[in-house]
Amino acid sequence: MTFYYGYHGAKYSSPDQLRRAYRAEVRRRQRAADARFGPGCGEVALEQVLEALFRKKGAPWVTGEMVRGAGMLLRACSTDQAELYPGVHQMLDTLRCAGKRCAFCPMLSGCSPGRR
Repeated sequence: MTFYYGYHGAKYSSPDQLRRAYRAEVRRRQRAADARFGPGCGEVALEQVLEALFRKKGAPWVTGEMVRGAGMLLRACSTDQAELYPGVHQMLDTLRCAGKRCAFCPMLSGCSPGRR
């Protein structure tokens, strides 16, 4: 993430500096949301946090594409594993038994393609 921000003109000296800046921005925005909507009722928009991280480090311009790229990279870096929600296999089996055609990506589910 540090390199991504740096490539776009927002230089963070270390991943830890970026992490601290991210957490501080989330806290700041959560306090503002709590003040406006009541504690726990407001939601922090991740896109706005990621954009603020660019702007606070003086990125010469910030585009929606850059912010979306940062969001995708954050998701990729913070995902340990991908798996189906509990009950999905049973739901697919029920639909198949009802004559419905179903497909899912076995690469993400950890199942072999032939599972029925």
